[in-house]
Amino acid sequence: MRALLNSTDEAVSAAGDRLHRLNDVAKDPQQEVERTRFAIRDAPPRPPRTA
Repeated sequence: MRALLNSTDEAVSAAGDRLHRLNDVAKDPQQEVERTRFAIRDAPPRPPRTA
């Protein structure tokens, strides 16, 4: 029972963290746009597709 409560507590905490992050992005989306732009720029190239 304790493990289930701990698991639920972690899930609720993670959801709260995600909601806080989404609220921050809603207030200032430009910062998230810049972060994403750099992540895409710095990502390794994808291998070519084969048919």
